[in-house]
Amino acid sequence: MLSGALDWLLKTDGFLPHAFCLTGNSAVIALNITSDLAIAVAYFAIPAFLVLLVLRRRDITLPSTFLLFSAFILLCGLTHVIEAATFWEPVYVLQGTVKAATAIISLVTAMTLWPLLPRLLGAVSPVQLHRVNLRLSEELRSHAQTESELVRFNAELERHVMERTADLTRANAELEAEIAEKQKIAAQLAIARDQAEEASRVKSLFLAAMSHDLRTPLNAIIGFSETILSESFGPLGHARYLGYIEDIHRSGHLLLSLINNILDLSKIEAGKREIEPGPIDGTDMIRSCLRLMKSEIEEKRIAVELTVDPAVEIEADDLAFRQVLLNLLSNAVKFTPPGGRVGVRIAAASGGAAAVEVVDTGVGMTDEGLRGALEPFGKLGVMTARREGAGTGLGLSIVRRLMELHGGSFAIDSVPGRGTTVRLVFPPPARQVA
Repeated sequence: MLSGALDWLLKTDGFLPHAFCLTGNSAVIALNITSDLAIAVAYFAIPAFLVLLVLRRRDITLPSTFLLFSAFILLCGLTHVIEAATFWEPVYVLQGTVKAATAIISLVTAMTLWPLLPRLLGAVSPVQLHRVNLRLSEELRSHAQTESELVRFNAELERHVMERTADLTRANAELEAEIAEKQKIAAQLAIARDQAEEASRVKSLFLAAMSHDLRTPLNAIIGFSETILSESFGPLGHARYLGYIEDIHRSGHLLLSLINNILDLSKIEAGKREIEPGPIDGTDMIRSCLRLMKSEIEEKRIAVELTVDPAVEIEADDLAFRQVLLNLLSNAVKFTPPGGRVGVRIAAASGGAAAVEVVDTGVGMTDEGLRGALEPFGKLGVMTARREGAGTGLGLSIVRRLMELHGGSFAIDSVPGRGTTVRLVFPPPARQVA
């Protein structure tokens, strides 16, 4: 560029031609031309590189600046080509035009680049990026370590929560079991209280209902005894006194029966009644009980039927079996109208057990009457006994308790106006069970 400018000055000012001045120094001329061409090649290579970079990298910012800079460098290289081509014969108009264009492009390029200088100076360098990358990596490692600690802490927290939840669940289950047990005890206490209150009520009812039955035979005994003692009808040989003595005897037996039944039931309920089951002759027992009631049976003209399976063995307490039969036969005769029938059957039951049935054609009972008759000191049982004749109304209650002591069963089937069937089932003998 310097030599070209010198040539231009010399030619315009009337000096000798540039080629003439360099005549005789061909080595310098060759070096000058070669240098211009080399510089031009370098100038052409740089814009080609920049243009390819802009075309291939669409993400480069400010591509117009790159293209403007490429045009500037290209024009600079073009001036050197013109220098080399016009060395022997300069073309000043072409050279001036190219240089003028180069000057304009260079000014525009400079005006474009200088405002970009702050942005370029503020851009992050590779070293800074490396430092930032190292710092970010360190932060990532720290975050990873923190996350690992958080995961471990979370696992520990979950374990503690699960243990605490298990403890609370176990405590809750124990508390619920305790509450259920207390509720069960409270329910049992409530039932026991209700039973005690009911027992107190029915006993009070029994005493109120039985006061007449207890007083009547006592009044008869006292009254007839005073009449006999005062000899109101004359000396003791009078026939009326014999009837009074019979009434006294009957009233004494009635009182004895009342007291015996009350004592028997009280003993059973207190758990003091003990039984000793053993083989018994059921047929003989039944006939013995029927003989004791012969007068009542004959007085009411009741037909008695006895049906016995000889293969059936009964194992029971002798006294308890006799008491049960007497209670059932007494009720059957008492509540059967004159001319009726009473039957006793002994038959085999399932599993080697023995069944004893007492059947009558008496007045029968309703379901309500049956429930009352089975209750100890029950009102219906007492009132029915009083209406039908002597008795406490405790017979069926005693029968049921004695059958429970034997481990047997007791059932009643009764139809009003058609009669009653009582079924007793005694467990099979112990030797058969063994």
